[in-house]
Amino acid sequence: KMATLLKSDGTKQEIHPKNGSDFKLDELQEYVDGYIDIIKLGNGEILVINDDGKERYPTNKAATKLALEHAAIFHWDWIAGEVGLCKNEEVQ
Repeated sequence: KMATLLKSDGTKQEIHPKNGSDFKLDELQEYVDGYIDIIKLGNGEILVINDDGKERYPTNKAATKLALEHAAIFHWDWIAGEVGLCKNEEVQ
């Protein structure tokens, strides 16, 4: 299993749950640097975003594009900051 951290600078980083199976809340909060919100993509994957990232971080173009392609956010909306792209079962 592997999840990806989509960084707002356009780079990607592989991330792995500490326990080997699923991410705990505190791990996800560290990755996105704050309280989390979940966006379901409807394909078995989710985006884990910073709940108030828009106020503090640059737009994450890759995560925004992904969410728009899956109609998971409104066409005028955007995602900011670091974003975890995980499979549903990786987040409990």
